Parts: sequence; C-alpha cells; structure tokens
Amino acid sequence: MLFAACLLPAATVLYLNVLAAVRWDVPGWPLAEALSAGVRGLEELRPRFSQVLVLVNFLVRPLLLVAAMVLVVKWGSDRGRRLLPALCVGLLAAELVFGFVPRSHGWTSLARINWHIYFQRHNELGFRDVGDKDPGRTKLFVLGDSFTEGSGIRDVADRFDQVLRRRLDPRVEVYNLGRAGSQTIHQLDILRDYPEPPEIVVLQYFGNDILATAAQEAIAPHCQRPLVLRHPQLVAFSSLVNFAVNLPSQREFLQCTYAAIAGVYRDREHRALHFGDLVTIHSYCEERGIDFIVLIVPYLDDLAASRVFVDPVRRLFERRGVPVVDVSELVRDLPPHRRIVNRNDLHASEIVHERMGVRLAEVIAPRLEEPAGPP
Repeated sequence: MLFAACLLPAATVLYLNVLAAVRWDVPGWPLAEALSAGVRGLEELRPRFSQVLVLVNFLVRPLLLVAAMVLVVKWGSDRGRRLLPALCVGLLAAELVFGFVPRSHGWTSLARINWHIYFQRHNELGFRDVGDKDPGRTKLFVLGDSFTEGSGIRDVADRFDQVLRRRLDPRVEVYNLGRAGSQTIHQLDILRDYPEPPEIVVLQYFGNDILATAAQEAIAPHCQRPLVLRHPQLVAFSSLVNFAVNLPSQREFLQCTYAAIAGVYRDREHRALHFGDLVTIHSYCEERGIDFIVLIVPYLDDLAASRVFVDPVRRLFERRGVPVVDVSELVRDLPPHRRIVNRNDLHASEIVHERMGVRLAEVIAPRLEEPAGPP
C-alpha cells in the first residue's frame, strides 16, 4: 500500500511529461534545442533526435523519484515512513494542478506552453486573426511581431486591432497579420505574399527589430541569460518546480539586453541597414497607393531606455510624411506594472492595447475620407 502511494505521484509526473512531449511541438521547443545542443550536428542529421532526448529526460527523472521513495520506505525511519504518503499525495496534487496551469511567461516554461495551447488559435494562413473577412470592404492590414499577435492577451477581442476595428467605419475590415518573432524584413514578405492587397497598412514597430540586420553575437557576449534559458531541461521534470523557477523577474538580464540593443542602434552601419528595410516597406506601400501608419511600441517597463530607438525611428517616418503613434505618450500615466502582462511577460497589457486601438482609430478615421496617394 505504501509503495503504491509512492508510485502514484511519480507515475503522474511521468504521464504529464510524456503527454507534454506528445501534444507540444517538441522539436521547436527551446527544451529540445537545449538538450540537443551538446551533440553538434545531430539535429541536422536526425530531425527527431531532439525529441528522443526529451523523452529520455522525461522518463529518467520520474524513475529516479520512484527509486528515492523506495529507498526511504525500505531503509528510512518510522517517522519518514509516516510522512512519505502525505508527501506523495501533496506532490501528486501539486503536479495535477500545475501541470495544466497557463501563464504567459516571457521565458521558457511549461506554463507558458500551456498558455499557448489554451489561448493561441491561428487561421489557415497561420495568423492569430478572427472572423470571416469580407473582401468587398476596405482592407486594413496590421503588420507586426508578438505585440500585434497579442502575446499575453487571452481574448483577442481585447487586442488593439480589434479595438481599432470596433471604432472604425464598419466598411473597414481589419486583418491581423502579426507574427511573434517576426521583424521588418519578414513583415514585408508577409505583406507581399498575402493573397489580397490592402488599402491601409499599420506597421507596429519594436526595438529588437534591428537585430535582423545585426549579428546575434551583439547581445550574447554581454548578457548572461537566466539559468532556465541556458539549461531549461534542469527544470522540465516537474510542472511545480518549473513554475516556481520561472516566477522571479529577470530584470538584470533585461537591462543588459536593452543596453546591448542600444549599442546596435548607435552603430551607424547597422542602423543604416535597418532603416533601409523600414524605408523599403514604406516605399512598397507608397508606390501602390496604400496608406501607411506606424505604431512604435517602447520597452513598457522602461520608457527612458526606449528613446534610443523610438526617437530615431519616429524622426525617420515623420520626415517621410508618415503618421506615427508613439505608445510611450499613451502610457506615461500608468505605473510600469499596469503596462505589462505580468513581471515575466513584458508585452502590452489589456489597458495598453485599449489605448493603442483608440489612438489608431483617431489617426485613421479622418484619413478614410482622403485619397491615400498616387495610384
């Protein structure tokens, strides 16, 4: 009976972890990449090698837990034998609860993947967009990264593009073409490849977009990533432990990252290359008579540090006659914790999305009555 009580939570941990390996896209998950990083080249030679490593990791750790419990039962003290069943039941309950808890962490975590499973729904084109579109209406495309996709926002009705849609003329159809991790050069490809052209484009911009034109080594040597990012497999054996380890804020790493990105912006060569991409996407729209608006999102936890990219990007587009919405001006009255989803996820909160949508509507509504530009 005692052995069964010990075996039950370990079996549950094993079940939850194997379930995770089956239902999650393991090869694209940072855990799999971290596990396979030690064996260079095998990821390319065997695409499923990372999945095998994950499964081995999931299997071995619960078995070690079972072995430890058996040793306590066999050679432990009487007190240990009395407390162990209660401990086992507690572990079982915790794993059952935290195995399915969703939380929008900004880092590698099991709760974050749960969040994506529960709340991320994409259409047939791969976008987190909603509703059937009427091609006969004026088409407004919103291009951007995870801020546009709505990372951390459970209900897309609270996302800024939907706030904008509700405030515009019903003859305007809003398309959300945001894609997490995309940068300016990717967003131009999305615009070009979409089956139908728009009449209006809103480009959402964030500071890390410049990294597409800068070597990734610009950040890696300067900033020591958190342990859970460098070795996420260390906390993948338990949903409870994984959740707890991912709770602390990674403020030091973020500050270092902001400083490194600022260094890239101050590099004239990288900035010129990146601004060339921004000019290209505007020129593409201008040549086709597509009205163009820019939405600049700052570091919501540190508006001052954002000026290094907000100001030059704003000047670039204003010189080209493009309307610019600077989100910094919309959120100054909010304390930092109300601007973000949570301390681990620095994406925009619902109230910031509301303000972005309202301000965009104020900018776009008068322009719907004006010609967008040359045909």
